[in-house]
Amino acid sequence: MRLLGLTLALGTPSAAAAQAPSSGSTEFLWSGPYAGLTLGYGGSDLEGPGGTRGEQDGRETSVYTGFVWARGQLVFGVEYDLTVNIGGDYVFGDRVEVGSRTAAVDWMTSLRGRMGYVAEDTLVYGTAGLGYSDTVSTGRSYDTGYVLGWGLERRLAGRWAWRGEALYWGFSPDGATDRVEIDDAWVVRLGLARYF
Repeated sequence: MRLLGLTLALGTPSAAAAQAPSSGSTEFLWSGPYAGLTLGYGGSDLEGPGGTRGEQDGRETSVYTGFVWARGQLVFGVEYDLTVNIGGDYVFGDRVEVGSRTAAVDWMTSLRGRMGYVAEDTLVYGTAGLGYSDTVSTGRSYDTGYVLGWGLERRLAGRWAWRGEALYWGFSPDGATDRVEIDDAWVVRLGLARYF
């Protein structure tokens, strides 16, 4: 009879729930590949021939994918993102005047490492890596720089999580006389991620 009682107890939903990983476990969510979409707001500083300057700001959209590894409450990973403006011609809106020219950031992208800490279904992380940008004026300027930022993810349900993130891109214009280049850019955005 004791064996039968033990078998029935192990088969109950409460026992199964006790054996399942807790929602606060890093392995429950922050482990493996993921993909997501964010919407946000940002801006860029542009530099044209002769040191002329221009500023651009507006909404942006990004898609991202990555992979994370969990070690206890620590999370490590790598992430790639592409920042565009769905429904618009350029990131951050229309072209702006830079001296005698008009220019806009067409798209930006980054490849970054992530490292964070999980507590109570929330991941707080820092991120850094390489950035790349395409700026349109009379021609195109492709610039490489660095990206720094931080973010927060909170588990919603299952393997879904929402995200808040702030990123800064830094570039080094070479003073080109035939085009406009990007000096720096920033974004603040909210999004949704699905872990697989």
